[in-house]
Amino acid sequence: MSTHEQPFSTPQPMPPYNEVWATRRRIAQHLRALNEQLLTHDVPLAGLQAIEQGLAALLPTAVHGDPIHGRLEWAATATDHGSYGMLSRETTPIAGHGNAMSPPLHMWLDREKGEAHARITLGWAYEGPPKCVHGGWVAALFDEFLGCAQLLSGQTGATGHLSVRYKKPTPLNTELVLHATVKEVHGRKIVMEGSITANGVVTATCEGLFVSFAEGVMKLAERNQTGA
Repeated sequence: MSTHEQPFSTPQPMPPYNEVWATRRRIAQHLRALNEQLLTHDVPLAGLQAIEQGLAALLPTAVHGDPIHGRLEWAATATDHGSYGMLSRETTPIAGHGNAMSPPLHMWLDREKGEAHARITLGWAYEGPPKCVHGGWVAALFDEFLGCAQLLSGQTGATGHLSVRYKKPTPLNTELVLHATVKEVHGRKIVMEGSITANGVVTATCEGLFVSFAEGVMKLAERNQTGA
């Protein structure tokens, strides 16, 4: 069984679904690299203007066709882009390899031990306090990671509550190791626990509550926000 058919199964990142997504990943990586370069170099005004002009000239001709809004629409196109789950691992803002906004976070599950693991290194684009990861990104990593780790419970749900304890500053440009387990399950409620470690030191811990719905998370946007 391939890593496409059994996601989050190995410590190695999932390979791209096809050459289209391999190319999209490379484009995203170039955009991340450009952003990092701009944030870490005192580029003269003339150099910045050259970059600006190059990008401004590229944008009108780089993308063609009708827009596709969201992974459900991507999965429904006539062109084979893979399943919704595969698209999620390409496009999410935290873990999507094909999304230039994403760092990206790589996650995998050890179902025999009932543990979830992840790795990530965050550069200067994610700085909050000097030389430290922005606290909002720490919370975002936990939300994405625990959302994946809840698969260990045998069910999935949407985030109902996320409590983060910032124990120490989380450093930039350092491999971060994430770990999570299922704390308890009460009917539709899945309680997860997680941690982030840098250089062997736990920098943050969290507890997340995820709530499953009969209709599933795929139709979450259609759910009555004032209902139960």
